[in-house]
Amino acid sequence: LLYILLDRLGVRLATVRQLFTPDYCPRLAGKPKLFFIQTYSVSEPQGCSSRPTGPAAHREEDLETDGGEGYPSVESVPTDADVFWSHCWTDEGQLEEKDHQSVYLQALREAVLTGQRRRTHLVDVHTEMNGVIFDHNRRNPGARYNINLRHTLRKNLYML
Repeated sequence: LLYILLDRLGVRLATVRQLFTPDYCPRLAGKPKLFFIQTYSVSEPQGCSSRPTGPAAHREEDLETDGGEGYPSVESVPTDADVFWSHCWTDEGQLEEKDHQSVYLQALREAVLTGQRRRTHLVDVHTEMNGVIFDHNRRNPGARYNINLRHTLRKNLYML
């Protein structure tokens, strides 16, 4: 679980995602990487492309390499394989509301718990969560949540 609180630092989501690729962490090659991201924006959200663009903004000494001998070759697994990327954004003005709670994070929590009880496929869990957000947006047009799901999972993942 990676939790980043940004105070207008301008960290690009593509940079965060790139740090979890086999190029930067060979031990993650062939393993699913799940991202559930909630952002609040003043204007348009950062792009969520299926491929990271531009050089990563980091120093080599800041990275710990987990990979080693006997792990899958980086070349054998595509860099973008096995990624589940769920990004939700809404207006930062909602943070000013008294007792604000993210509809996305609440729906995600409930969908995952329900999915575990039912042993549901991860994509189906996300579909249920998307329905909750759709209903919220219909009832609260001034407090709209936007959601973007992209995945390149090569295997089925079930909530257990």
